[in-house]
Amino acid sequence: MALQPGSIVFLDTNILLIATDEGRPHHADARHVLKVAPARGIHLAISGQVIREYLVVATRPTEANGLGLDVTDALANTDVFLRQAVLYDETERVSERLRDLVR
Repeated sequence: MALQPGSIVFLDTNILLIATDEGRPHHADARHVLKVAPARGIHLAISGQVIREYLVVATRPTEANGLGLDVTDALANTDVFLRQAVLYDETERVSERLRDLVR
């Protein structure tokens, strides 16, 4: 299925982690999505939950399967993500829309 301008793509926490960590497989692909999708009129979306999950893993030590970033860098990354994506409110209506997109 080809995405058309106006499509909404919900970004999972893993996409943001992969885009951050150059050592992960598909790093270039995740970066490409973050850069190219908006230029093609495709709307990126994230939720507060995704931001929270990202911050937990990004600041967790590498020995505990985290990225080991300091808080300042992790927060700066979330600022970038929030400039690239729409932050969806966590309401029932948004939950219904998410389930519709999955269907």
